[in-house]
This record gives sequence, C-alpha cells and structure tokens, in this order.
Amino acid sequence: MSGFNAISPRRPDLRSHHILLDADEFVTKYDIDDLRDEIRTGALLVDDPDHIGCFECLADEETRALALERQPIPVFSRTLFNWPWRFPCVCTIGGLLWGFTELLFEQLLLDMDPSDAEPGTEIAKHIVKMMEGWSVWIAKIVGLWCAIPLLRLLGRRGAGYGVVGLRLASLLVLLVFPKFSTPTYKAFPATTSGMFACIVSMYIAETAPVSQRGSIFIAWQAGRTLEEILALLQASLVNRVAYRIRVYTPYILKRIFLRQRVKLETFEESEYGTRAIRLGSIDTAPTFRSYSFV
Repeated sequence: MSGFNAISPRRPDLRSHHILLDADEFVTKYDIDDLRDEIRTGALLVDDPDHIGCFECLADEETRALALERQPIPVFSRTLFNWPWRFPCVCTIGGLLWGFTELLFEQLLLDMDPSDAEPGTEIAKHIVKMMEGWSVWIAKIVGLWCAIPLLRLLGRRGAGYGVVGLRLASLLVLLVFPKFSTPTYKAFPATTSGMFACIVSMYIAETAPVSQRGSIFIAWQAGRTLEEILALLQASLVNRVAYRIRVYTPYILKRIFLRQRVKLETFEESEYGTRAIRLGSIDTAPTFRSYSFV
C-alpha cells in the first residue's frame, strides 16, 4: 500500500525496522503475502499508536479508534478495572436491583397486594396470581422478540438505555395509577420487561471478559432470583407484623382504658372520692363514664 512509502523517512529508528522484519518473517512463514501490508501496519501500530499519521492506508474509523485508545481512562473506570472481582460484584448488585423492580412490576401488573392475604399465604397467592396473569407473560414474550429490531437499530448500549428509560417510566405510571388496570395498559410495562431481560443478558455476555463470562452471567441471574425471593419474604414478614398489630392493638387499648375506668370507679366509691365529688374538684362519675371506650 502507498502508506508504507512514507514509513522509512518518518520512522527511521532501529526498533521499527526490527518490527517490520518480524512481520515479514511471520508473513513468509504462513504464506500470507496478500496480507503483508496489513500485518506490517498492525505491528507498527501495536508498538506505537502515536504515529497513526504515518499510515495513509487506514480508514477514518480506524484512525478515530486508535486516537481514542490514547485518551486517559476515567478515574471510576480505572478503579473498576483494577478491582479483581469487579465484574461479578457489579453484576450481582445489578441483578439484585433488577430482581426487586421485577417483583414490584409483577405485583403491580398482576394486582397483588401482600396485605390482602392472610399471614402465611402470601407466597401461595403470589404463585396463583402469576399463573392467572397469562396476558402479562405473553407481553413479556413479545418483548423478547421486539428487542431484536431495537438492537439492530440502536445497538446494544443505545437499546439498553432506551429500555431502561421506558421501564422506569412504566414503573412510575404503575405506582401513580395502580388501580387503572386495562390489558393495553399492562401490556406496555410487561413488554419493556421482556426487552430489558433480552438486551441486558446479551450485553453482559458480549462485554464481559472471556475468562469470567460464565461467572458474571450466573451472578447476574442469581442476584435477580435472590432479590425476588428476599422481597417476597420481606412482604410476607411485614404482612405478619401488620396483621398482629391490627389484631392486638384494639385489645391492648381496650384493656388499658378498662383498667383506668375500674380505678376511677374505685376512687369514686372511696371516702376521698366522695368528698372530692362534693367539693367539685373532679367531674361526676356519669359525666366521665360517657367517654368510656368500652
């Protein structure tokens, strides 16, 4: 290629010469002479990307990509990449957050309220509601297929950002209008949930290091499942506590006011109580008893 005519005057150093010799030896060894120029170019760029202006054969996209590699890595990204267990831990946290929002989505879409169930039956009611909500699951399957054209149109990262925005908007609408439940209204959030599951899984599989790809994907899915179980158990525990508060609070208040009434009646019947009533220092018993809570 014409770009190599300018290599020698611009890079006359001995290191470049040895690099080109090694590249020629590699080409000769594997009999790939038709790729000689490309291999020589790649070898020099790997050694020193700062001299990308020496190669006229590079396309504009390749030149921009090499220029971006010379830019310093942001502080957060540099810290994240220096952390040995960075990817599994980040994916575990993401899976936990996804599992929490997924369970919240299911409760809102399937009209599930843990406080309506008797203590000990929350999980069974959740399973029954999931089996009855066939329209929600159909919408999720449709969302999986809708993710394919969205990925081709916007790419992995753009599709991920778009689906996250739609998912948050759907969750906000569900929280503001929980009782407005029509099939069309529920289909859109369920579709975004299916799209999100497809896009994020593919994005994780493509961006994760090859040596940690399996552990990262398992950490993501395990975090999601664990958070759904914990959120459901938490709702069950809160329901149990709330149920006992609703049952025992009136009984405790009744016993407290009943004891105070007995004490007042005993005081009124005593010698000091009769004298106090005559002197007008306390109200008469009938007036006080009209405020009895029993």
